[in-house]
Amino acid sequence: MRKKGSLILALLMTLLLALPSFAAVGAKSDGTSIGAATDIDFSTGLTATSDGSTVTLTAARIGSTTALTSSSTVAVDFATNKLYKITPAESGTFTTFVDGCVIGDTGVLVISSSGSDNENLVFGTRFKSSGSVGTGTVADKVTTIYFVNDGVNWNEIARKERM
Repeated sequence: MRKKGSLILALLMTLLLALPSFAAVGAKSDGTSIGAATDIDFSTGLTATSDGSTVTLTAARIGSTTALTSSSTVAVDFATNKLYKITPAESGTFTTFVDGCVIGDTGVLVISSSGSDNENLVFGTRFKSSGSVGTGTVADKVTTIYFVNDGVNWNEIARKERM
């Protein structure tokens, strides 16, 4: 049985390698076709290269981490960076805006606990979240919140608290 399985696998591999390569072709919502990398909008962090027969897509990475300063009002600019970290020393409000952002952009807040006081953080204008964040009193616990931009607000789509 083992020989038969190996033979079938070898036959399948030979067939797959013999198939000609092809490019995906699709349709846009306006009915026009998509068949080349230049027909696709990659302004949201993807780039495309083509050698005539293969299109390669490359996703952008989040980039560097920006440390936020603890304050009663903490401004988050996801147009400048996509990943922010803060260890709050006081309760406060996160604020943001959507200028310079593209629908579908994402942003991440990483909130660490200092371990001394339970700081309560709320989300202000242009944030739509599932609620405030309490840091807790255990040191080095981390809450990570993931947002996506809809063109008007930054909407929370995932949260992991006090890991």
